[in-house]
Amino acid sequence: MVNVWSSDYTYPGRFRRIFFLPPVVAREGRLLDWGCSYGYTSSDISLAYPEREVLGVDIYPERIARAQCITLHGRLAFLAEDGFDFLRRGEKFGAIFALNNVLPGFIEGEPEPSLIRELGLLMRESLLPRGVLLVSSERSRDDYQHHIFAYRKGKGIEIEPFLEYGPVNPDASKLREFKGLFFY
Repeated sequence: MVNVWSSDYTYPGRFRRIFFLPPVVAREGRLLDWGCSYGYTSSDISLAYPEREVLGVDIYPERIARAQCITLHGRLAFLAEDGFDFLRRGEKFGAIFALNNVLPGFIEGEPEPSLIRELGLLMRESLLPRGVLLVSSERSRDDYQHHIFAYRKGKGIEIEPFLEYGPVNPDASKLREFKGLFFY
């Protein structure tokens, strides 16, 4: 079991707050909320993409049990499993959302850089062609200093950036280090 973050920070409506309009994702394949916690963001994703199947995966069974209580329809499912083990199975997704779990933990000094590199590789390999990988940070509901990395899988294994935004903040050097480890 690999726990790459220690926070269970989540709240309903966070997806809409971060993105305002849903990002463009691949036209096919399920959507993955990696590290879904209590399922609030998974639920928001399923509302933003009503025709798509959404899977939320989290390492903590008690969070998944709570998430299953908010299931809106048959296209939203939850799984309690180690996120690394899940990605190693090789399933492909139209989009992977890693919102407020990997990046904030890295900025705060956890986990090891080698795990970030491995996770980035596993996530890139888990995308369908033209699949999208979205990674964001937000420290609290009052924190308007989001930073979002969004990449789309091109032809072959290449990942091309199509969006990166966020403020210049004291963590800028950590953001650059994360980007170098996770996406390259």
